[in-house]
Amino acid sequence: MIQRFLLTLKEIISQRFISLIVFFSIIVAVFCVGAFQIVGDSFNFYIHEKFATSIPPNFIKVTPKPAGGIGMIQLKKPEGSVLSDTYLAKIQKLGGVKEIHPYMSVQVPVQAIIDLSKLFPLLNIRYRTDLVCVGAPYTMIKNDIAGKANQKKWLDWAPGKPLPMLVPNVLLDAYNQSMADANGLPKIDKNLQKMMIGAHAQIFFGQSSFKTIPGFAVETGELVGFTDNVPSLALVIPLNAARYYNAKFRGKESDKEYIYCFIEVKDHDSVLTVSDKVKSWGFLVETEKSLSLEIQALRDNVNNVIGALQWVILGLSIIAIAFSTVIATLNRTDYYRILRILGASKAFITFTIVIKYALIGYLGSSLGMFLIGTSIDEIAKIMKFTGFELKLITDKAMVDRYIIAGTIIPVISTFPALMKLYFKGLNRD
Repeated sequence: MIQRFLLTLKEIISQRFISLIVFFSIIVAVFCVGAFQIVGDSFNFYIHEKFATSIPPNFIKVTPKPAGGIGMIQLKKPEGSVLSDTYLAKIQKLGGVKEIHPYMSVQVPVQAIIDLSKLFPLLNIRYRTDLVCVGAPYTMIKNDIAGKANQKKWLDWAPGKPLPMLVPNVLLDAYNQSMADANGLPKIDKNLQKMMIGAHAQIFFGQSSFKTIPGFAVETGELVGFTDNVPSLALVIPLNAARYYNAKFRGKESDKEYIYCFIEVKDHDSVLTVSDKVKSWGFLVETEKSLSLEIQALRDNVNNVIGALQWVILGLSIIAIAFSTVIATLNRTDYYRILRILGASKAFITFTIVIKYALIGYLGSSLGMFLIGTSIDEIAKIMKFTGFELKLITDKAMVDRYIIAGTIIPVISTFPALMKLYFKGLNRD
């Protein structure tokens, strides 16, 4: 037993020069491949957590497609023609969806009496007009509401309370460009907009120039701001107000259907997957995919380059290790024959060779990972640019993988030489 141990030890320390070549080849391979792996993973982390999130992904706009019909006859509504609470719940369950912001039109006649005589005493402006109303979610228009008090009014609205209103800037532009001059009215600039905050109007829900619904409601509307977030020629009111009047005059189901919604997603990958999925349900989907595609392509290209460099280094290292082990093993053929004559079995000789290169591989890969660990801060400094910093990521599982691979590769590299020795070189004659 002692003799076998001594022979194994002698095999391990033999041919030091060749062993050092294998040893340093493993160190270089593990260090380079591991360093590229860490930098690649860190770059992906930066792309996902820093770069991609510093450029927020665009919202996805989902609109129901028009339902088909013949004249006044409404055919069965096809899939994708109704955006309801049911579909919003399905969308919310999709991976990558952060929040959904639905918009609802008031599907009853609406009319307003606007009195601006307090604002323009000399003009005595008071007129009646039919309106289109859209209920908007607070999350999308809160920054357009003037003051926290008005924001609270928007959130706390209930029937009987003053109805907070927003005027879309597109509607204001239409007034300034066509209606003001034609009717001898003043144009509304930024200063005048501020003066108009708090102006009141009577809003009639269930009544218009064309139709009056028995029991129509009259609300006192209060202007609380102007918005660019609803690009529509409509008066913007709280979403719960739109729900309330739809349910009151058209039934409960009408307070669960929306004219469109915006889907807020978590990252740029989700822009692509969520928009494709929602589109497959028949809805019209609008989003700007180009930025998300560019970020995805950047990440894929970097991964491909890093992966190619890893494979090149790994391939060259395997060739160097295999070449060294073959030379080292075949150069000792005569020594192995003497061992055979002295009674050593082929299995024992194979065992000593495998143990030698497994030990070299283990020590070399361990040292390579140790060097990565000690130089990781320097790698971070090298990869640090102005406004661009990588967080280098390592974990125990990755270290274990590289040490195991570094141990196995030299052993596998001895197989060609072992096969030749086993079948031809280790005969006792």
